Amino acid sequence: MWQRALPIVLVMLMLTPVFPALAAEQDDEPGIDRFAPGRGEKGGIDYGLYVSGGKAARLMDLGPLNQKLAAAGVDPLADFVDDWTIELAFSGPRAGHFDLSTAWWDESTGGSPVRAELGGWEILGRWGAPLAQNRVMQLYPIIGIGYARRTLDLKGPLETLGLSDLRGEGAGLEQSGMLLEAGLRVESYGAWPKETKTSFLSVQAIGLGWQGVPIASEWLDGEDEIGGLPDLIHKLYLRFNLGFGLGGREKSQTADDDV
Repeated sequence: MWQRALPIVLVMLMLTPVFPALAAEQDDEPGIDRFAPGRGEKGGIDYGLYVSGGKAARLMDLGPLNQKLAAAGVDPLADFVDDWTIELAFSGPRAGHFDLSTAWWDESTGGSPVRAELGGWEILGRWGAPLAQNRVMQLYPIIGIGYARRTLDLKGPLETLGLSDLRGEGAGLEQSGMLLEAGLRVESYGAWPKETKTSFLSVQAIGLGWQGVPIASEWLDGEDEIGGLPDLIHKLYLRFNLGFGLGGREKSQTADDDV
């Protein structure tokens, strides 16, 4: 039960820095360019390089696969899948965002006489330009492209599936293809010390969007193609990340205070 409550707790924690940032924005002096070098909120950044880790809840369309596996007595696989992800990212209120990420996930289900375990991993390049921004937070649309591989391990008498290409007491199947992503992402930044050009950086990020595999191979058992199994269809995801790295300012806050 606590696993399902974890995303809600993370959302509350990550939104905490957003409201002070918005309040500070309302107090800015009229006519001042907040994005000029050295301007903006104390503790913010002009650019940052960081590594982050996180977790996502994905909604997948596993109905066709579940229907096919049901012939062998396999219990339904859940449409909601939790993954883990690691990113190497560059972000800046004026520069936008770019990252290289990897993610992996798996789930298993029982049944008689056949049991199944479904999993996957992927690598992705993701980038976006800011829509709303200051030195402590930014909102931007993102697009991404990468590679995905899915695995389906079956244990039990495979002839009960009714697939002519599967026989024996078990199989490890794989499918791979091109992964596409589109969505929105919000990042908030904390940087210490607050007065220097270079600082230690913490980043909290929330992403919401869609992922899909529009081009995929056939399911393979070793080098043998397995016909009759549907492709895995991704739909929506909600992702939470926490990262640490180095942030930079084009001017120190001390110089900004002298303006």
